[in-house]
Amino acid sequence: MTTDTSTIRAGVEIFTLINVFSVAPDHQQELANVLIEATEHTMRHLPGFISASIHTSFDGRHVVNYAQWSSRDAFEAMLRNPDARPHMTRAGALASFEPDSVRGRTRGSRVRTMAGACRFWIGVASRDHVDLGVKGHFVQLNHGQQAAVRRLKAGDGVIMYSPRTAYPDGERLQAFTAIGTVVTGDVYQVEVTPAFKPHRVDCHFAPSKETPIKPLVEHLSFIKNKSHWGAAFRFGHVEVPASDFALIAERMELRVAETSSLSPK
Repeated sequence: MTTDTSTIRAGVEIFTLINVFSVAPDHQQELANVLIEATEHTMRHLPGFISASIHTSFDGRHVVNYAQWSSRDAFEAMLRNPDARPHMTRAGALASFEPDSVRGRTRGSRVRTMAGACRFWIGVASRDHVDLGVKGHFVQLNHGQQAAVRRLKAGDGVIMYSPRTAYPDGERLQAFTAIGTVVTGDVYQVEVTPAFKPHRVDCHFAPSKETPIKPLVEHLSFIKNKSHWGAAFRFGHVEVPASDFALIAERMELRVAETSSLSPK
């Protein structure tokens, strides 16, 4: 059963769980199947369950469980339910994750990979420059500065935000325009012109929908000043929590390799 009933909007009091599991590629689909089975057989029948979406990354190393419950109490009751525990044990045996709670209506997670902590980023570039990156399968930040892309590591998630359609004087856009995963994190330099030799990292971009930022500003925790939200992007790139990344990805209608969205019957 495939549905889309996840809810992210003002005035809706819900409890969101975002667990990003790190898994060996040969166990990725097995883990996804465990989570789907847990949702179908147990979770969706418990009081307070709203929806769950299971996503697998293109690099084979991550599975994301985006689930929503009517309240924190409903979620914590699920954790105590003896029928739910065997599923959680099976998932824990296949992957690593470190749940963490954040203030507000969202519960997020710190992502763990075998090499360390996977991170999430938003880069800033005009849409015409983002389009070049998508076509060329690369990310370039801060007009090609090496220091910026050196922060990106294999498996990191990247969303590109475009203030304008073109650099430097294109029309105002203020939208998220691409989303992808860093491939290796190896930094390399290319010669565009003799005077411009930017540094880049390879990135696998996924199909997604261009998404305006303004409806999301109130819900993004990394934007501290909601009245002057543009200041959050002043450095050309910013690290964001997994919960913010997942929210944006959902609004961009990210289509990953395998997706199963489940809700109560």
